[in-house]
Amino acid sequence: MSQYPLHLYSTLPTISAPFSILGSSAILYIISRSKDKLSTTLNRLLVGLCVADLIFSFPFLFSKAIIKFEDRTRTDADGVIESYKYPGTTNWTACETQGFLISFGAGLSILYNIYLCIYYVCVIKLNYSVTKIKKKVEPFLHATPYMFLLISMIVTVATKSINPERGYCYISEYRPKDCESGDCYRGSFVWVLRIFTIVNMIVAFVAITGMMTVIYLQVSRQERRMRNAGYRSTNAARAAGNESNMIAGRQSQAQANNASSGLLRQNVTNSRKVLNQGLAYAGAFLATWFFFIYFAITKLAGGDPKAVETLDLLSSFFNPLQGKSQTALIHLHCIGG
Repeated sequence: MSQYPLHLYSTLPTISAPFSILGSSAILYIISRSKDKLSTTLNRLLVGLCVADLIFSFPFLFSKAIIKFEDRTRTDADGVIESYKYPGTTNWTACETQGFLISFGAGLSILYNIYLCIYYVCVIKLNYSVTKIKKKVEPFLHATPYMFLLISMIVTVATKSINPERGYCYISEYRPKDCESGDCYRGSFVWVLRIFTIVNMIVAFVAITGMMTVIYLQVSRQERRMRNAGYRSTNAARAAGNESNMIAGRQSQAQANNASSGLLRQNVTNSRKVLNQGLAYAGAFLATWFFFIYFAITKLAGGDPKAVETLDLLSSFFNPLQGKSQTALIHLHCIGG
């Protein structure tokens, strides 16, 4: 039996979801009012991320109307009959729709966070030109999330793996009342999908952390080369016309100034600004999904059931908050844009 009232699992995300919706909407408004609008790869990726957050957060608003708790009984080891609450739904179509949108939005949000980091790697580490990113990198960043997730969601729906789970509908098992055979049991394929989801989340966590570390080290090396060359400020380097050469690494000054080289002459000042922006967006993702990742690792490791349940409750509140976490970055985004 749960150590917490089950209604908390539907109440907490219902409270946090509106803040995420407002945060994502605010970022979309900022982008729509900016001079660049959708003309830059970064803005287009941020729009994709905000749309993913909205798809993920919006269905939580209806949890109270979709989820109901049934009174059931069971016999314990001593033969004593005890009653307990079991999550059910008022409408299966609404439940499956909610679970589909939550699962799809969560996956989309995770992938767009990874792809934002890939964008920053292309800008700072690989020093790609705007044209090269737009033509050779960006189409992949927008196409693959939808293709991958649509296939995975078709499998999820076909295996009847979207069911009521505590406070909302998600990928879970469900046994109807008085169900005694496997014919009425829903979600027998859930364990595969859950392991797949948890592994993807852990991989995303490692990938984002790794890419931001690579970017940080790259900018640190750039700044160290500046100091070794005798420039205490990036303004002095720009005045001397040497900064682009230092950042281009193995390029000569002539190559760095040659537009046909296809490289973006990224100055150190802008690299630091882009790095801070990337760290902020990655930090919002890691902070939002921290409890879920911790919960997943603890559960896979067979941790204390009470600790697992506490982490599950915390993750149900924090998971929809990525849009809200990003409102703290609106000012930074305006400066960066």
